Amino acid sequence: MKYFIFITIFVLIIPITNIFAQNFSDEPNITLDINPTDPAPGENVTATLESYESNLDLAYIVWKHGKETKSGYGETEFSTKISMDETTSDTIVANIVLGDGQKIERQISISGIKLDISWEAINTYAPPFYMGKRIPIRENAIRVAVIGPNNSGAGIAYAWKRNGSAFNNSGNGARPYIDFTNTEIQNKESIDISLVKNGSGATRNIQIPLTKPKVLFYEYDQLAGLNILKNVKNTVVGYENVVSLYAVPIGFNLKTKPSISWNLSGQSVNNQENPYLLSFNKPNESGLVNLSVNVENIRTLYQEAKSNLELNF
Repeated sequence: MKYFIFITIFVLIIPITNIFAQNFSDEPNITLDINPTDPAPGENVTATLESYESNLDLAYIVWKHGKETKSGYGETEFSTKISMDETTSDTIVANIVLGDGQKIERQISISGIKLDISWEAINTYAPPFYMGKRIPIRENAIRVAVIGPNNSGAGIAYAWKRNGSAFNNSGNGARPYIDFTNTEIQNKESIDISLVKNGSGATRNIQIPLTKPKVLFYEYDQLAGLNILKNVKNTVVGYENVVSLYAVPIGFNLKTKPSISWNLSGQSVNNQENPYLLSFNKPNESGLVNLSVNVENIRTLYQEAKSNLELNF
């Protein structure tokens, strides 16, 4: 008798379970996504409807974003521009009428976050008159920072990735910048920044190019000093008696003093007082003088540069 009761109860439970499953699956799976997924304020976005269960080409779709609307059969995409105001949340609504008459609504809210990124080499040599960004070379220290007055403080957190791996350092989640040193095996740097601000998020990726170090030649006057307007290249020069040239290395690490060696017409020459400066007497006869300088950071593999100059007297 107990066995018969157990079977009866089991049979009665099965239909009830199926009824609940059918009720939950009545509404088809229709997704609404935007691209880009984390737009900046004032950026153009495209909203897209997708479904693997319903034929949206036969559906009548009405899009709304503020006063902007779009409608028609099979209109699965809608392009619009979000607000310039970071404090304003934009809502895109899609009202869908399927081919069988079923009505469905999908909506998505967007809060644009301005996320501007700056990067440059730090602790890197550049001449005093250099006004541009310090472009990193191999094995340089680099700083990447989020700029702007509204991207730090309470309610804001950051997650950083360097070359695909999470970047962890003290204060990483709170600080709007990271510092790191390029290693010998990395010939480029890829940085991902994710910001969460008052519940909204934004993600950016930047690619940091690495260049080669170089050495420039400038005229040097014993009284006036370095002439930044005279970048000397292969040229005809009209010096009176003494020729003075200054080697300006670009991109080398400031924390390690580079080794500098000059070569004048095949002869090694050095200036013990100022290794960046070379002075020599003008030749008595006209002709060519070959000059070269080699700058090397002996503690690194890639921080080395050589520059040649051919002077016609």
